[in-house]
Amino acid sequence: MKVEKLNRQIFENTIHTMKKYGSLEFFQSYSQGVIKKRNSIKDTLLKYYESTEEFEKCKFVVDFFWEIEDSIENEKQNMKKI
Repeated sequence: MKVEKLNRQIFENTIHTMKKYGSLEFFQSYSQGVIKKRNSIKDTLLKYYESTEEFEKCKFVVDFFWEIEDSIENEKQNMKKI
C-alpha cells in the first residue's frame, strides 16, 4: 500500500513540474540525457495514468510531448537553414 502512494507522488510531482515549466522550457533547459529518454518518460507516465483512468492527465502528457517533438523538429529545421 505504501509503495502505491509513493509511486503516485512521483507521478504527480512529474506532472506538476511539466505544468509549471511547460514543454518549451523543458526542451531548452533539461539535459540531452532527459531529452533522449523522453519516449520512455512519456510511455511510463501514460501507462500509469491510463491505469488510474485519469484521461485528462493522459491528454496533457500526450500534448506536452507532442509540443516537445515539434520543438525538436523546429530546431532541426533551423539548423538546416544555417
